[in-house]
Amino acid sequence: MKNFLLKVYPSQEKLEKEKQLAWRLAELALDPAPISEKAKEMLINRIIDNSAVAIASLNREPVIHARDQALTQTEEWQTLEELGEFEEEEIEEEYHD
Repeated sequence: MKNFLLKVYPSQEKLEKEKQLAWRLAELALDPAPISEKAKEMLINRIIDNSAVAIASLNREPVIHARDQALTQTEEWQTLEELGEFEEEEIEEEYHD
């Protein structure tokens, strides 16, 4: 069994991709180790639970607005890394306009 040390980092601190939780979870998912029947059942139930929560959230106002913004996006998409450094106020001003 692999153990991972998890630590919370401030958002200003750059963390290597390989040390991020999402990366480590992806590594775990790709591990070719055999999975027991009980673990398979648990995984299936988690997927069902997560899907149900995601579907239920679709009617929540913040999710509706975020989806609308994404669907009306006319500019080319950029990653946060491509955007570079920016201030939180700049983002807030953009969405208040």
